[in-house]
Amino acid sequence: VLVAPVALVAGQDPVAGTCLMALGCLAVGTSAYWQRFSAFNVGLTGTLFILASPAAQADLLDGGPAQSEYFLAVLFGTLLCGLWPVAILPLMHFVKDIPLEAHHKKADTFRYVVSVTILVSATTFYALAFARDSNGLWLPLTLLMVLQVAPDTTRHRAFQRVYGTIAGALASAVLATVFHGTWVIAVVAVIAFFGLLATMGHQPYSFYAFFLTVLVLLGVSATEPPLEASMQRIVYTVIGCALALTAYLIERRLTADHTRAALNPGSVGSLALRRA
Repeated sequence: VLVAPVALVAGQDPVAGTCLMALGCLAVGTSAYWQRFSAFNVGLTGTLFILASPAAQADLLDGGPAQSEYFLAVLFGTLLCGLWPVAILPLMHFVKDIPLEAHHKKADTFRYVVSVTILVSATTFYALAFARDSNGLWLPLTLLMVLQVAPDTTRHRAFQRVYGTIAGALASAVLATVFHGTWVIAVVAVIAFFGLLATMGHQPYSFYAFFLTVLVLLGVSATEPPLEASMQRIVYTVIGCALALTAYLIERRLTADHTRAALNPGSVGSLALRRA
């Protein structure tokens, strides 16, 4: 909540917004070393939405109480994002009781911090500088959801995210086009919401991605052309997952080289590692 005013202003400048997101990624990524704090990336999700706020709303911050409705809504939304992993999810029994001493491997945590900071920060700059009005925010959001501390989990989630998003985008495009402006959209949105809750934290992840995509696209169909929004969702998801898989392949290559060097003490790589 305290970061919300800073994010609202910083988001108007792509460089400032990117720097703020990089700091957030470093903090949240480092906290992922302790497994029980892995849900902190929900805070980064809320920060991304604040960074992408329209300039017209940020310009009203120096106005009176009547001009602060958007800002108060932002604070309330940020508060909900903060409470979601620590208060709401436990009530829904979606959070396991992970002991404080449970840790991820330091090497995996370090690679995760590097990947999430570089990729999310870079795509945040792109979204703020070039795609603010074309749902470019979905690109860094995809990376936040897909990148995981365990590399194999990242690979699995990336493919599942693509499958679920494509299916959800196609379904929502058809529904929003055929039943635009009717009560059917609201009913399907409610069903998608409960489907989202039912599949949260469960496998296959593609089901969760499907319901999330349907819910989001039906929500924006009131103000955006359904087919265009669906295509944007698919494109940004595929690009985000491709970037995540690229990071996974690089991590795997580095890990393999390190393992080979450790198994061959006389190799050049092993000597370099020992000298380092």
